[in-house]
Amino acid sequence: MDANKVLDRLYTFFVGFGIFIFIGTIVELSQLNHTREELQIVPFILLPLGIVLGILMLVSKSPMVQKIAVIGMWVVAVGGMIGMVVHVSGNLEGVFEGGQKMAFAQMIKQAIGGRNPLLAPGTLTIGAAMILAVAYARKALAGKK
Repeated sequence: MDANKVLDRLYTFFVGFGIFIFIGTIVELSQLNHTREELQIVPFILLPLGIVLGILMLVSKSPMVQKIAVIGMWVVAVGGMIGMVVHVSGNLEGVFEGGQKMAFAQMIKQAIGGRNPLLAPGTLTIGAAMILAVAYARKALAGKK
């Protein structure tokens, strides 16, 4: 099998797996009733965006579509990172408001694994990062032809 065929298969796999992560995250958030606050609606905007962009990346080879999709995927990735900060700050807010005194290590543990799990919004960043990595790899290797 030649290198281009391998790259195409890897591209399809990683973009498809990113889409799968986005769909799974929407299902999970829906089951958790993740709409109690206004900010909790943001993933319901970013995840469908990631799905649509991923599908576009699979069906269109147009450089313009690919460029738009990559820019949009960066929006999804950054949105996930912002969500991680929001989750950690929410957990720390609970620690500080409770007036609890605790060791630094315990505070870090609460910040990361408290009421709002750190990696929950990180799934947006993980899915987008996989798709971006393979998109940039494909672009770099296409330039070497």
